[in-house]
Amino acid sequence: MLNNRTCSIILVTLLLITSCSTRTKREYRQIRGFAQGTTFNIQYYHPQNRDLSDPIGQILERIDSSMSVYRDNSIINAFNASQEGIEVDSLLAQVVEQSLQYHRQTNGAFDITVGPLVKAWGFYARQNQVPSDDTIAHLMGFIGDGMIALDGLFLGKKHAEVKIDVNAIAPGFTVDRIAAYFEKIGIKDYLVEVGGELRSLGNSPRGTPWRVGIDRPDDHAVSGENLQAIIEISGQSLVTSGNYRKFFMKDGVRYSHTIDPTTGRPVEHSLLSATVLDSTSARADALATAFMVMGKDKAIQWLQANPGVEVYLIYSDEKGNYQVWMSEGIKKRIVD
Repeated sequence: MLNNRTCSIILVTLLLITSCSTRTKREYRQIRGFAQGTTFNIQYYHPQNRDLSDPIGQILERIDSSMSVYRDNSIINAFNASQEGIEVDSLLAQVVEQSLQYHRQTNGAFDITVGPLVKAWGFYARQNQVPSDDTIAHLMGFIGDGMIALDGLFLGKKHAEVKIDVNAIAPGFTVDRIAAYFEKIGIKDYLVEVGGELRSLGNSPRGTPWRVGIDRPDDHAVSGENLQAIIEISGQSLVTSGNYRKFFMKDGVRYSHTIDPTTGRPVEHSLLSATVLDSTSARADALATAFMVMGKDKAIQWLQANPGVEVYLIYSDEKGNYQVWMSEGIKKRIVD
């Protein structure tokens, strides 16, 4: 399980720039930068036009220092290097607790213990290698929610080789934290996007609800060049996960960057992207990744058994043509 966000990062930025072309009299602030190995883009309206870069930077810094695998001195890397586990901060504890809950809800499709497998396939260092069957079988012994246990702030592990990676939920969690801060101080119009995961409230600078595009899954198109649909959102979170741009070829075989934690291997199915509209970005983040692991048919079965989650699935049929399956709730949000 590895969440691919590249397909949506530039897309969201493109639509935000477009939305600013026709401004109202209200001046919106915009903050952009890098965090958690990806980009973030935030827009908001403050009645006094306050610059909130510092408090937002503090939120991002605290989360980065807690759960970024790209920081050598982060708490998550300290846990991964430990023999039996360590005491973590409250932020990582919350993310682990949520992750274990989503692991159970998705029957193991969402799993933060896939770190050793992601590394073995070379996705961290972009080495794109195919591990041996023996290596995969060995690493599968350290995968699953039973490999870790949270007791208060102590996060334990059953084996020293157990490692976690929360990259498929941390950006969504970050979006939720920033959105909660905005709403706490009374900001009623904002859009927060981290690594393609986003949440909005109120109106955009055009004075209308925020609009976000879903890419058509073309391997070679620039993100935002071909839009499959445009969705209008306010007061909810939207996350897209896909594998059509993140893959590598080896000896004529195409390997997706989405790893199935039940097999230890990249997924092989027709689902190209999963967009989830939900009440929180963290859950939308986790579910979008889980659906990419499940594939179209199992994802639809899960959705029918768990009403309340809105999705837009793009998949390829037997002839290689793009097809769409969407929930009724998200269908009502499509504006183009």
